Amino acid sequence: MLGFSGIVQQEDWARFESYASRVRQIDEEGEISIENVVFIRTAQYLQGRPMFPSLISLSLSDFPIILPLLVSPSLLAINILQDNPSGSQTALIQSICDGAPSLESFGFCGNLEGNSFKLLSQLPYLHHLFIIGDVIPVDSIASFKSLTELYLQTKISEPFHHGHRKPFGLQDLRNLTIVAPPKFVIFMLKAFSESPLQNLNCTVTQTQNGAVTLAEWTDAISIISSWASTLCRVRLGCIRSTTTIIEGFSYLQDLLSCHQLERLVVRNNFTTLLSDDDFTRLSAAWPNLEELVLEGDLPTVLDPLATKASLNVIAKCLPKLRVLDVPLNLGGISLREPRLLASHQLKSINFERVFYDHDLIPLAHLLDGLFPSLEVGDECQTAASTEPEESIQMLKNLLFLCQDARANRLEMVE
Repeated sequence: MLGFSGIVQQEDWARFESYASRVRQIDEEGEISIENVVFIRTAQYLQGRPMFPSLISLSLSDFPIILPLLVSPSLLAINILQDNPSGSQTALIQSICDGAPSLESFGFCGNLEGNSFKLLSQLPYLHHLFIIGDVIPVDSIASFKSLTELYLQTKISEPFHHGHRKPFGLQDLRNLTIVAPPKFVIFMLKAFSESPLQNLNCTVTQTQNGAVTLAEWTDAISIISSWASTLCRVRLGCIRSTTTIIEGFSYLQDLLSCHQLERLVVRNNFTTLLSDDDFTRLSAAWPNLEELVLEGDLPTVLDPLATKASLNVIAKCLPKLRVLDVPLNLGGISLREPRLLASHQLKSINFERVFYDHDLIPLAHLLDGLFPSLEVGDECQTAASTEPEESIQMLKNLLFLCQDARANRLEMVE
């Protein structure tokens, strides 16, 4: 921090400008507001010139009255963490648009007014918009034609709009994140149904009526499948209080039409149990799959769970898979069975209640043959007689010994 005391000399101003010209990022933290350490005299001296001419990123705890002094033509990203303007919100947003015409990213926590949305939508290079607020005039979002990424988080169930039911048609939008109650999520998914989304992240918050229902998830998935030709990554989640176990794809069925899918992460109030046949279907539907996570509660009956046969399918048909976290039944494997050798690059696996103590060595033998670079995750749960943590650690140790022995053999050959 560069400070002045007493009479400010010309060389002091020159020294200040020299330092300020090198500032590229400002993050306001703590209880001291930035306007308490910047003097109006600075504005008088600069006479309209930006205080930080090389500034690229600006993060503020609220709307300071000196905001027009901080923006500059070089500014690419602004984040305002609290809606507590020291002046007119519209006037301050106008100062951003005038002073930072090349702005690419804008984040705001609070209730952004309709006029503010309108001003921001006129920025030709604004590609990333992050809004957290109780009132979001969704109609205004349709005018942001240059957006490639949108993040919306709200607690309201009903979106505030003026009867705008047609899709927004944002043709550059690729990334969409929504954190909201079910009705708001469904409305926004429909609104962007004609945008070529590639990455979708939906976290559905609970309503006053309780947990999100299966029908609501089914409606959401039905809309999501409309991006079958472009969608690559899907994350679905909610705060879980109780969970329901379902067999097969169920409400996820329509996602099988998304053949470009690379990542599917589901952490909601339903536990999806896939069978060996289901793995065969998904391997044909999602040949580019890199990550599959279907979290949930443990089933009491293991019969419907996929077995080691699904691991063979993964090794043969899903060459890009790197992360697997699903319920699997990997018990009852014998060392006498022929071991399939593959060079699959699966890096991480988590499974639940799938083996006993006597399965450890055969399981390590099987996994090492299929996935020579594999690491077993810490979230695995077992039916072993010892402590689950001990069983998982034993499996990790066995895999390490297998991998170490193979590496030593390769060194000897070389």
